[in-house]
Amino acid sequence: MQNSDDQILNNLLSTNLDILSLSDDLSNFFSVNQIKTLGELIKIKKSDLGKLNSFKHKFIFEIDELITRFNELYGKSYKLSLFFENEVSSYQSWKNNNVYQSSKHIRSINTSEINNYEEHKENNLIFYLLNSNEQKSLRRIENKLERKIKIKDLLTEELLTDCRNQRSIGAKTIELIHQYSNPDAINELINSKESRDIEITNDTDPSLIEKKIIENIDYILEKLNEREKFIFSTYYGYKTKVLTLEGTADELFKIENKKRLTRERVRQLILIIKNKVRLNSLFNNTELKNYLINIQSIGFHQKFELLDDFFTDTVKNRSKDITGDRLTQFLADLTNVDYDHYKTPELLLKKDFDPQLLNEIFLELPFGIDEEIFKLELKSLFGFDNDVAKSALKFMDDEKLIHHEKNKIFPLKLNATEEISHIVLKFPKGIYWKDIYEILNNSPSKNSFSMKRLVADYKINSNQNLWLSAKGTHKHLKYLRFKQENKIILDTIIKIFENKKLKTLKLIEVFNSIKTRQLLKGIDIDFYELRALVKIYGKEQGIYWNGKSSVDTISLEKNFKYITQKQNILKIINKSEEAIHESKIVKMLNVGSDISSIVSLHAEQLLNEGKVMRIGPKLWFNYQKSLDMCDINLISEKLDYLFTSFDVVSVTYFMDFVNKELNLAFSFYYYDSLFKILSKKFKLYYFNSYLCKDKINLTSEKIYKDFFNENNDLDENIKNINLKHRIAVSKRQFVNARYYFGSAE
Repeated sequence: MQNSDDQILNNLLSTNLDILSLSDDLSNFFSVNQIKTLGELIKIKKSDLGKLNSFKHKFIFEIDELITRFNELYGKSYKLSLFFENEVSSYQSWKNNNVYQSSKHIRSINTSEINNYEEHKENNLIFYLLNSNEQKSLRRIENKLERKIKIKDLLTEELLTDCRNQRSIGAKTIELIHQYSNPDAINELINSKESRDIEITNDTDPSLIEKKIIENIDYILEKLNEREKFIFSTYYGYKTKVLTLEGTADELFKIENKKRLTRERVRQLILIIKNKVRLNSLFNNTELKNYLINIQSIGFHQKFELLDDFFTDTVKNRSKDITGDRLTQFLADLTNVDYDHYKTPELLLKKDFDPQLLNEIFLELPFGIDEEIFKLELKSLFGFDNDVAKSALKFMDDEKLIHHEKNKIFPLKLNATEEISHIVLKFPKGIYWKDIYEILNNSPSKNSFSMKRLVADYKINSNQNLWLSAKGTHKHLKYLRFKQENKIILDTIIKIFENKKLKTLKLIEVFNSIKTRQLLKGIDIDFYELRALVKIYGKEQGIYWNGKSSVDTISLEKNFKYITQKQNILKIINKSEEAIHESKIVKMLNVGSDISSIVSLHAEQLLNEGKVMRIGPKLWFNYQKSLDMCDINLISEKLDYLFTSFDVVSVTYFMDFVNKELNLAFSFYYYDSLFKILSKKFKLYYFNSYLCKDKINLTSEKIYKDFFNENNDLDENIKNINLKHRIAVSKRQFVNARYYFGSAE
């Protein structure tokens, strides 16, 4: 009867070779030469292999590897290579001698004494060592032996023997292996490693995850050759500066002194490295991905301080980097997601932040903006959440785009005309021109004006955001009443011309006719308001204004044909591959900056006609391309859902709700455009940023004065409006309501 060892040996020798994955070449070699089992293979002397059909020299190494894999498969280590290496004269003598020796001389240690041995035995020893000196010693041994030392190797005599055979490995270095070559020491290593391994939740200490990521990077680098290590560092900006494909090729040429790589070859190597990063993650991918999504708003550079030092922050350093932030790029590759999967401040500020849009905040809010209100505007304008808004504020400080003073925000990059517009916003009742310049001269910006002048210059007189509200006094257009009624007012003026059968009239005559004949019932307009409305909107209706020499005259003589201009504007917007700003449209029309207000008016008309969409302040985009930015059906479902609880939904509330629900980052203006579309689809009434089931001309001021209770705080008032009055509004719509609307009734 055969003993168990004989049985195992016979089973091993009769095993078919095709149970293991073979290269196509080796599989074909075995097939051609009718070699089916391991026993048949090792009957062939190594020196005779070259005589067989289809032999290739590389098969020697593949067969060595194949025998090793059979040993691992059966959990034994027969010295199968003994015959293969011609150390015995024949196959039969090898078998008769029952050569049952460990090719690695495994010592008589019961592996059951070692905790979780099967789970850890194939792992590299270096990941279990905490002491940096021990890590250096182990790397020295691995370099000399030209292989990685695994946990299972600690149980073999071969490892110690190989170390002793290397004269360049000293006794102290060998002692490292010796001290860990026993069950107690291995248990200690495994227990220590398992205690360091973490289950990642949203509450996990970021420093633990960061340490694990750095350990993972070291592990990945061990898998790369020297060229790949260099490209890894220059691509991800890891402990070095980021290089372009061209720059990487140049530096490799200097280092390797070989033929210079092409840009395409460098790109191919980057893809190989990215794949190795994905394949060599030491994390539970789902856990790490969920954790990164949870902290994405704070930013990976801020959350992981060590990684921030190790990876180039291409946003902070203002590097020219088409791929964006490199730490974000690495973590995206490690978790096998697209780069823009994580909505980090680094990504959003690098990709989406436009300082020109920042100026729009200053052109909409009064001088000296409260910091909290400013952050609310950042959230509305750019679609940021709280954490990203905070990061954006720091980013703007660092870039010297704004100035902080006593929790107030002041602009630093507005030109003088823009800053004057911003200053005048603070004065709803108007401000004298000299006072405007005095504030300008004392602001943190570098803008200034000589107070020796006797009259205001073009920065005020030609400022399209201001209007003369009294002699020498100006208001912002925001405080110009009756803008929505401009067509009614202008049509009335044209009827006055028709009745008088004249082409030219003094504006005061027109004003007096309106007042004495009560032509605008319910519109209590004053002379300066009428003057401003004619200047801004008159050309669209064919009314020409001339205020030269302080003589206000209006005429029908210059009837501008703006239909053609309107078509040109639509053509420019539709041709643009990205959202286009009104200032750029003005330049492309090439008829002077005087038509800015007309561009705004025509773009608004095109929006109402469903031909374009506004996706940001003064930012216009092709209608269909704008719709393709979102899933309109899903957006519609969310709106339909809200109307089961509300009768009125504000744009701001809907923006906050949908951005959060669908992980989007669209602005107020984009949703305002969508509301105009959805109002027709759902047969709803849209007026002044409110979508209603019934035809109600609702405004924020009306809601504030009708429904706010001054005895309640803001949260209570908002809750009451939402639940009792079924009006969906957000808290931030009314943060500054008292300033704009006065006391609630």
